[in-house]
Amino acid sequence: MDVKVVRSFYFLSVGTGAPPHRKNFFQYCVIGTSLPPIPPLKKRNINSTKFKKKIESYQSGVEKFLDKPNVFQVKTGLTKYRVSLRRWKEGEGGLWQSKVVKYEILGSEVKIGIKSPRKIGKRVTGPGTYYYYKSNLYLADKPSSVKNFVDGPPISSTSQSKKRERIPDDVQIFVWNRDNAQCVKCGSNENLAFDHIIPHSLGGSNSKRNLQLLCDTCNQKKGNKIGG
Repeated sequence: MDVKVVRSFYFLSVGTGAPPHRKNFFQYCVIGTSLPPIPPLKKRNINSTKFKKKIESYQSGVEKFLDKPNVFQVKTGLTKYRVSLRRWKEGEGGLWQSKVVKYEILGSEVKIGIKSPRKIGKRVTGPGTYYYYKSNLYLADKPSSVKNFVDGPPISSTSQSKKRERIPDDVQIFVWNRDNAQCVKCGSNENLAFDHIIPHSLGGSNSKRNLQLLCDTCNQKKGNKIGG
């Protein structure tokens, strides 16, 4: 199957507190924009039946939300993201609420799966598996498809040998003089490098017409893109 970019998703950290000092934390990836129930904000009359029912209703709503087919538990990679739990005392005896659930939306910019696509979970409503890679979510059949889609196909031995070819001295001198020994983008004359307008990975050559002078900053901004 073709790799598809998932536009709407976010990560969710959920904490469950139990007496006296136990805390459990779980992280989830939610496909789409639907949100869990809004937590109760008022803590007045905590011994009242109305307040207890409100807590139970909220906790039940969160649990039902986490059981939806578009919500996947992320078991690794998000351990440093933990919500702060608040508890309510009941009466003078200091009894804690037996179970308090709280969640926090982390957003989509979570640093997991940097080196390789991280499996989030299999799609329930159709074929494919969700993978998180470099701050984006993808639907694909396997992680290698996602990596090729984002980073490009593996470099062949021919391309590698071509990449190692040194730019001839006469070409370097020509480009240096033609560009007046300064970055063609910003005019800086510091930390200059010979940049391929059409990158080597895309078939660019070491010809005079395909080379230009760029400073490190402009070179990083250009990246592996085609551009003059």
